[in-house]
Amino acid sequence: MENGIFNHVISDNVSGSGSIVNQLQEALLRLATGGEPINLQALYTELKQFREHFPQFGILVHFLKSFDDTFHGHAEIKNDNLVNFVLNYREKWDNVQKKVIQSFCDEVGLSGKTVLLHSNSSTIHQLFKNNFTQNPLIYQTLSSPANEGIIQAKVLSKMGFKVQLFHEDALSKYISHIDFAILGADLILNDIFLNKIGSFSIALLCNYFNKSVYVLADRRKKLEMKEISREDLQLFKHEQPKPANEITVENIEGVRVLNEYFEFIPLNLIDKVFL
Repeated sequence: MENGIFNHVISDNVSGSGSIVNQLQEALLRLATGGEPINLQALYTELKQFREHFPQFGILVHFLKSFDDTFHGHAEIKNDNLVNFVLNYREKWDNVQKKVIQSFCDEVGLSGKTVLLHSNSSTIHQLFKNNFTQNPLIYQTLSSPANEGIIQAKVLSKMGFKVQLFHEDALSKYISHIDFAILGADLILNDIFLNKIGSFSIALLCNYFNKSVYVLADRRKKLEMKEISREDLQLFKHEQPKPANEITVENIEGVRVLNEYFEFIPLNLIDKVFL
């Protein structure tokens, strides 16, 4: 098996965790088209690098644990077995996102609302795709430093929604226009959740202006502390620095560029988490 089979996914810094795991699954299905059985140790080496690159993604932790539970102790994996594992996993969990969206729509809804969105999430895409007729107005943050909010703005605009794109630092100028904010989550642990940098500031500002904040997340992203190894906990807390050129293309003598993508937010700032 060739090295670096997941490099094209690892280079993706703008997709949400659900999309990243889906891309990983697609790569595994392509790997399974070869004629020879797959060496498990070599595959584990590649998956370990993948895991270390996306340490904050709870849904990835869940998928890789399911993989390990299925294939641990094997020397190699037959192609059909790998395909069946991926397809069975998808079939089991495909409806989770739909249930979260339905629960949110039943309790809150989007009809005639002005909604604040941050970052880029496949769950958010599906929420709006399934509720096109409710005609909400969207305020979408740029979501610096990777600016993946532009991607989400394009997706929602192509669906036909009216989208106002702005830098999250200017939220205080526009927050009076919104009814509530919807955030995603990459990981939920006890009384905190992890999401794209800027989410904490958004939650604080919404609380100050008495605007509700809702979190929509796949329940696979909720992990119990007792399930988490010390190594994984360190990975969650200590993010590897991201490319400095996202902050500045200039190398400035004596200046260290700090660029991280994720932060923990207290759940007591959130009105409700939909899982």
